[in-house]
Amino acid sequence: ITLTREGSVVDIESATQGSYDPVIPPNLHDHLLQTGENKTIQCTKWSYVQIREVHKRRYLLRHCALEVFSNDGQSLFLIFHLQQRDRIYQKLFSLARPSDQ
Repeated sequence: ITLTREGSVVDIESATQGSYDPVIPPNLHDHLLQTGENKTIQCTKWSYVQIREVHKRRYLLRHCALEVFSNDGQSLFLIFHLQQRDRIYQKLFSLARPSDQ
């Protein structure tokens, strides 16, 4: 669910492109350039063996997020399109070691 520029509440899947501002810009680097913000974009990289847990989560009341926990206590909250989240979860689960499942 999102709020359109006209003030209506609509399902984001049925909203027309450009009728709402994304909560998370699709291309953060371009967004920062457009707004003139001078920020550094940080990239985090973990190997599969560093991932301790992965949980499906909700974001803005939608089942579209994953929370990934590493062995060193860090966590990432990742937001996807609805169909992508389950595919990525299954891929991570298929790569898990048998003793971890």
